[in-house]
Amino acid sequence: MQYGRVQEIELLERLKGNDCQFCTDGSLVPGEYKGNSAVLCQSCQTPAVQLW
Repeated sequence: MQYGRVQEIELLERLKGNDCQFCTDGSLVPGEYKGNSAVLCQSCQTPAVQLW
């Protein structure tokens, strides 16, 4: 299934602020991971989602 750009942005926005599932200290923030739009932990930098 392909998503349009609007759905991608909505997905990233929904995850913003959630607790990181990989560490105990961080929360998710929008950013970039390996050149792709992503939501990653502000503490451990692990991506929860990346889009390409």
